[in-house]
Amino acid sequence: METMPLCLDNGYMLFGTTQGVFGFSPSDVGKSNFVPRIVFGCDDYVELPADKKNFTIEFSALDYNKNEDIWYAYRMDGVDGEWIYTKSHSVSYAGIPPGTHTFRVRSTNGDGIWTDNERTVTIHRTPELTETPLAWMLFGGALLAALIVIYKVARYISRLRKEVNEITTVTNEKIEYLKNKVHELLTERRDMDVAEGEDAAAETTDSLFRNKAMGFINDNIANSDLSIDDFCKAMGMSRTVLYVRVKKVFGSSPNNFIQEIRIKKALALMKDPGVSISEVAYKCGFSDPKYFSRCFKKTMGCSPTEYMKRGETAES
Repeated sequence: METMPLCLDNGYMLFGTTQGVFGFSPSDVGKSNFVPRIVFGCDDYVELPADKKNFTIEFSALDYNKNEDIWYAYRMDGVDGEWIYTKSHSVSYAGIPPGTHTFRVRSTNGDGIWTDNERTVTIHRTPELTETPLAWMLFGGALLAALIVIYKVARYISRLRKEVNEITTVTNEKIEYLKNKVHELLTERRDMDVAEGEDAAAETTDSLFRNKAMGFINDNIANSDLSIDDFCKAMGMSRTVLYVRVKKVFGSSPNNFIQEIRIKKALALMKDPGVSISEVAYKCGFSDPKYFSRCFKKTMGCSPTEYMKRGETAES
């Protein structure tokens, strides 16, 4: 170009070149305001079955003049937080949540100018059974029931463990008691053998034991608190040895022996016509006259009153 361009009244400009005259209108070199129409490779409403969570949608902006510089902005409501920009003509989604979603897309024209050509596709995916509120309620109820069962089983196991521990403790105590009892019996048997040997060497006869036992009981006949332990202490023997000696010498147990002595004492006292039943009972070591009457009747076959009346009748 060797000269200044010539500008015509209509704005058309002419340039002289070595190849001739070149002319154009400045309005022809501005960027296009064309708004391309966006088309989809699917219907405006898409229904997805419950088992289909992945979806690919294709779209294109129709600018037949120029399309290599077209950009797209898209997003899906409820899935994408912001607009996503791409030159691709398709978008794939994976794991689409159940419900209704709106896919939006807009584009530039062939000159790269963003236009107001937004189009939408409504996509609805039917929820699976596990995605429904009822299913979550059922799952929650099942989980709660499972937790309750686990809690009850844990409490039951804890209670069983406690019972087993208690049974084990009681069993151990019983075993220990039996061991001690066997040891005590063996010791008492040994003591009894030693005592019998000492009696044979020192006293030689059971008469000394009889006299000592009778003397102790007669001395304490009025003592209602007299116990077998007192008897054992006075005789210097264990309960087992005392039982064996009394059984051998008197033919009865220590308790029966003491009661027989008391009844014999009562019979002697009841010979006095002026004595009362209560007085006889207390002097013979019975704290309760009624109990004395029962013991007396069991031994003699009649009550103390009847016995005394018989004695009075016999004297008359």
